[in-house]
Amino acid sequence: EAGRAVGGTGLSGRDSLLQPLPGTDGRGGSVSPERILWIVLLGVNSLQDMRKREICLKFTLLAGVLGTVWQLAGRNTDPRGLALSLIPGLFCLISSLISRGQMGAGDGLVVCTGGICLGFGECLWTLCLALLAVSAAGIVIKTRKRGVRELPFIPFLLAAYLAERIGWFL
Repeated sequence: EAGRAVGGTGLSGRDSLLQPLPGTDGRGGSVSPERILWIVLLGVNSLQDMRKREICLKFTLLAGVLGTVWQLAGRNTDPRGLALSLIPGLFCLISSLISRGQMGAGDGLVVCTGGICLGFGECLWTLCLALLAVSAAGIVIKTRKRGVRELPFIPFLLAAYLAERIGWFL
């Protein structure tokens, strides 16, 4: 089994798990249905996060299910690679538990959906950019001694993903 090609990628075994999901080049080189779903999900949840400090749970779960079905049936993605792509979101969910909600569990669910839509590498890169951006914003707000105690995270994910798509961060 170790030499068998996995998921139609032409790669075998463990090597295929670290590759971008089919239909992508790992840097966002194509506009695919799952990328459009991701951008719409981020847009809707950004507005909801800024207004109410919560996400649209039903839409997020629906997007996760649709993305999973598309990856497994439409793209013939290796299920192990799809499971690996959930790691950034699981990191956020664990961070939410450890921090007692300082980072919302909804943020972790959105990042899990991002992993499904984008794949492990691109989702992790987007998450890192968003964490850097929200940290910088937090420092600026803290030094100006504004009364803001929380920052919505999903808008930073949207900004990070769009910046990456445009190519601001090479």
